[in-house]
Amino acid sequence: MDPEERNDLSFIFLMETDGGTPRALRLFPTIIAGFRVRLAVRSARGTADRMARLCGDLGTGSSWNAGEGCLELPLA
Repeated sequence: MDPEERNDLSFIFLMETDGGTPRALRLFPTIIAGFRVRLAVRSARGTADRMARLCGDLGTGSSWNAGEGCLELPLA
């Protein structure tokens, strides 16, 4: 693990479509520990907040969905 890049933190990406047209992208935070990928629990919000800042820097809005535990990026 790189302590600055945090390459142990990532996402599972889920693309939502409507008739084949992309509508939203949902990012579920993950963590790699013990050579296994798991959904992040304790670090989920921090990982999502970092991604939201990076997306915002590129002009892409996002919102945290606490009920689903994912970061949502509208595409429509």
